[in-house]
Order: sequence, then C-alpha cells, then structure tokens
Amino acid sequence: MVDLNSCVALYSTHDQAQAVLKVLQKAAFDSNKTSIVGEAYRLEEYPVGFYYGMVLYSIGLPWDSIIRYEMALKSDQYLVIVLGSQQEVERAHELLMTTDPLDAAINLG
Repeated sequence: MVDLNSCVALYSTHDQAQAVLKVLQKAAFDSNKTSIVGEAYRLEEYPVGFYYGMVLYSIGLPWDSIIRYEMALKSDQYLVIVLGSQQEVERAHELLMTTDPLDAAINLG
C-alpha cells in the first residue's frame, strides 16, 4: 500500500489559487501533483458534496478535514492541493505559508 501525503491550503478567490499554482510551478513542483478544487467547478445536476468528499478521502485526507474543506468550498473558497512524498509536502507547506492562505495543513498517509 502506498502512503498518501498531501498539503492543502485554502484561499478566498480563484485568482489567488491560480497565482499559488504558478508559485509552485516556479519552485519546480510537478504540475501533475498539484490541483485547485473549488465549488465553481461543479455541475449543478450532480451531488457535488459527496463527490468532493470521496475525492478528498481518496487522496488520504482525514474525515474531519474533509468536512471543514467541504464547508469552505460551499462558501466559494478554493483549495490548493499538493501530493507527494513527506519531504515534498513539507516543502510545499513552507512555500504555501508565504502566500497568505486562510489555512494550510499537511496530511501524512
């Protein structure tokens, strides 16, 4: 079984989240391991909360964090998620903390 490690940061706007992805790219993070999640990406006819929750759980986030993140998404906030080794997510967390997130956390698998 592969351990899933992530760093998740919360931002108020899509523009902030996009800018953070650019910061991560400049710092040589693999773009295949970085994502933005936001309520604006949903399709109205599907039960979005369930799908977001299952996706977040599948990458190793604890249930208590998922509930908090789902509430943030429903408030039109955005998550920036970085996946990787423990060292990578710790480095991502240090970098993300310089971008003034509303919140940021490391989740080790």
